[in-house]
Amino acid sequence: MKKYSRREIGNLFVCFLVLVVLVACNGKCSLSYLSEQPLPQSSSDAEEVKKSETMTDHRDGQIYRTVKIGNQTWMAQNLNYETAESFCYDDHMSSCLKYGRLYTWTAATNVCPAGWHLPTLAEWDELIDSLGGMPSAALALKSKTGWKSKSSSHDAKGTDSLGFSVLSSGMRNDDGTYDALFEYSAFWTSSDLISFIAHVVQFGDLSLKNHISEVLKKNGYSVRCLKDDAERDSVHRQLQNEKWESMKDSRDGETYRIVKIGEQIWTAENMRYKTADSDCFGNDTNECHRYGRYYTWKAAQNVCPAGFHLPTLSEWNVLIKEVGGFAVAGKNLKSGAGWLNDGFGTDDFGFSALAGGYMKKNENLFEGDYALFWSAPEENSDVAHFMGLQRNDIAYTSDESKNSKLSVRCVKD
Repeated sequence: MKKYSRREIGNLFVCFLVLVVLVACNGKCSLSYLSEQPLPQSSSDAEEVKKSETMTDHRDGQIYRTVKIGNQTWMAQNLNYETAESFCYDDHMSSCLKYGRLYTWTAATNVCPAGWHLPTLAEWDELIDSLGGMPSAALALKSKTGWKSKSSSHDAKGTDSLGFSVLSSGMRNDDGTYDALFEYSAFWTSSDLISFIAHVVQFGDLSLKNHISEVLKKNGYSVRCLKDDAERDSVHRQLQNEKWESMKDSRDGETYRIVKIGEQIWTAENMRYKTADSDCFGNDTNECHRYGRYYTWKAAQNVCPAGFHLPTLSEWNVLIKEVGGFAVAGKNLKSGAGWLNDGFGTDDFGFSALAGGYMKKNENLFEGDYALFWSAPEENSDVAHFMGLQRNDIAYTSDESKNSKLSVRCVKD
């Protein structure tokens, strides 16, 4: 009878265990899970694997490791659920098995399984801040292998001390080419900036200080899902409800936040009421909830709901004076997101002006750079006044063709 060596017996035992796993999973186990989670080679390794929490994506049966860090529970592997606008690096299926899929932003916003969601930028910041910020967070979160640095003076690999296991999965450019495998990875957030740009959280070598980047939504990046927290969401909604007053437009049932600044009460969102001579960004009705509608000056005259009206230039001037004057009004009235080149505002008064630009000849112009709002008075038969907020924080008044389409904010009678 043939005598088997200890190594041969060990290999047979590993094969037997793999067969047991596949039979138990009825053929539905994630190969990515198996490839990233080696079988235990010792009793201590076996205990670690046993401690590791997992979740099953019931849409395709794939199993993912999970890890709890602070009050958050994260997937500890990149998502590998196949959907439209998702890709394998270099279009090789083996890349998906190892690194998960690369998704466009549109695909990423709807790809997490039930009970999980694409994290916001704030939720990523909570994770990174809890680990001391960059680069110490990168050191703790990145995997121990599979990284290389462009610079010999900087290390790239991490310690993976928390089991989060960030892999160097690269990216897909919007032209269909792939880049930066072994050197870079980034994860989509649900926080978009403007209509074609959103935020990712990026990892490179350990010299990386700024973990946030603004990228094209058509690019492909990895996805990590965060477990829903019903209690935290409930508290957040309660705080939001306490912070904002609201009003309902009886014509279409739309609800708008309102804010009191000085003695005036303003709508704190752009109007969305549908009229003739009004359009959504890019003529896409899905974008109406981003910037509201854009109206010609004539349409704007009748778009405010009962009890509110299109502000006059003097009413705009009262607002500007109340928030500190034209030199700083832009900074104080602009939203804290959605402005290009770090042109964000502080939104000190809750006015939340978004950089929606305006429309001219059915083309959107200056998104990310300007917020323009119609004023009631007309200059002459062709042009009318508006109030503008710029990316450089200055507020100003000017005039524009009545046929152009601008945003509308309403002030209470």
